[in-house]
Amino acid sequence: MNRILNTRTVLIIAIALSSIAVLRQNLSTQLIVTAVALILLLLQRERQTLYNRLFGRVKHLGIAIMTIMILQILFRREGDVLAEFLMIRITVPGIINGLSVGMRLLNLILIAGLLFDISSSEYMLAFKAWKIPFEISFLVTTVIRFIPDYYRLFLAYKETLYLRNIDLKALSIRSKLSALVSLLIPALTTNLAEVRYRAIALDLKGFRHTAKRTHLYEAKLSIHDYLIQLLTLLGFLFLLLYL
Repeated sequence: MNRILNTRTVLIIAIALSSIAVLRQNLSTQLIVTAVALILLLLQRERQTLYNRLFGRVKHLGIAIMTIMILQILFRREGDVLAEFLMIRITVPGIINGLSVGMRLLNLILIAGLLFDISSSEYMLAFKAWKIPFEISFLVTTVIRFIPDYYRLFLAYKETLYLRNIDLKALSIRSKLSALVSLLIPALTTNLAEVRYRAIALDLKGFRHTAKRTHLYEAKLSIHDYLIQLLTLLGFLFLLLYL
């Protein structure tokens, strides 16, 4: 279970933050989204755990983010010129746009971090409370959980290489690519198989046979969940209309 907030509250916050991060491209709004996402992540888990997870995600995607930022800076030609060399021109709007795009991508990574620790059963309970049809709930839950489950399997297969005294960092580029392929494909096929078997198991349990199903527990909203959802809606409207 989520430690502080109900799953529905976390989903509403994630939807609001991601929508603002995509719809509003100015740098000030992106910084606000970053601050809110970091505060929520700090409330959900310990600082050391948060640092390890965020550092790992940003480290793997940092090169891609930096590349996109540089391309955004170089291809914006209008505005005051700060530096120019041959065909390369660096302008003030280009730098602002590049930083905004980089912050937006970073925000999406932070927002995704809010969802990765939520189990499939919690998602299903949240969608059930919103009266979403079970078939749609199952598909959405599978999509959301695909990356975390895939990453978990990848780490498990990677651990088997360490047990065989194989260090990926010590391998040549060709050997490293071969080793990564041998890790990625089994993890992908196993994850897809788990989704298929989960769907078969749910059908065998009689889902869709009756209109009402019982669950092991109900994830009810508390007073602070209602309050945070209201504040999230008001904050979303404010950022959308005034920033």
